[in-house]
Amino acid sequence: MTTRFTKTITAAVAALTLLGTVAASTQDAQARRWGHGWGPAIGIGIGLSLLGAAAFAASQPVCRLVPVYDRFGNYVGSREVCPVPY
Repeated sequence: MTTRFTKTITAAVAALTLLGTVAASTQDAQARRWGHGWGPAIGIGIGLSLLGAAAFAASQPVCRLVPVYDRFGNYVGSREVCPVPY
C-alpha cells in the first residue's frame, strides 16, 4: 500500500536524481568546435524520464488480492482490494 510518506520519498529521490544529472552534465563553456556532443542531452533526458516515471508510479494505487471466507470459515475465493485515494 502506498502512503504519503512513500510518495514523498519517491518524489524526493526523483528530484535528487534529476538534480544530480543536471549538475554532472553542466561544465564551463569552452570555445571548441564540437563541444560535448550528445552526452548532456542524453543525461537530461534520462533524468526527466526518471522523474516522470517516479511521478506516475507514485500516483498509481497498489491493489492486492485478499482471501474471502464464508461464515463457517471456508475459503470461497479472493477479491481485489484497492486503497481509497486521498
